[in-house]
Amino acid sequence: MRAPEESRDQPEGPSALAGIVLRLCPRCRRGPIFAALWVMYDDCPSCGLDFDRGDPGHFTGAMYVSYALAIPWIALLTLIEHLIVPAWSLFRLVVLASILSVPLIPWFWQYSRVIWIYFDRYFDPDDPRDEHESESPAGPAAFLENPPIGLGSQKDWEEPGGLTP
Repeated sequence: MRAPEESRDQPEGPSALAGIVLRLCPRCRRGPIFAALWVMYDDCPSCGLDFDRGDPGHFTGAMYVSYALAIPWIALLTLIEHLIVPAWSLFRLVVLASILSVPLIPWFWQYSRVIWIYFDRYFDPDDPRDEHESESPAGPAAFLENPPIGLGSQKDWEEPGGLTP
């Protein structure tokens, strides 16, 4: 009796949680996401996955993840500080917790991006750029042939009394 074949979507490496902790590619879980402390690979060195999907604003969502990681950390530090120095004001405690958190900024930055990449690939595993590159031409001509809703067609722009003011 043959063993069931594994799905091609499932990586052979560690689990998703281990992949996040080790900061590995979500597709193959072998290639690292970061080359150095402040340097991120554009593509996975192992499988070639484009981490940002070619979108310059792709990691905007990682800011929310960073916030979700940093605020509980600062709150926990503030609580610990309050237990140690109860006479200090809340403002002083939060400032001290923030200062103590500065060395962890690279850690928050890296893990917020890793979690965002895993989150994005979980809900949208296919790269839409690969699907649409062959379907539609790019450039100004394609825009005029298929304008967004509400802009009319190229014919409307060229005719007198059309959409031009």
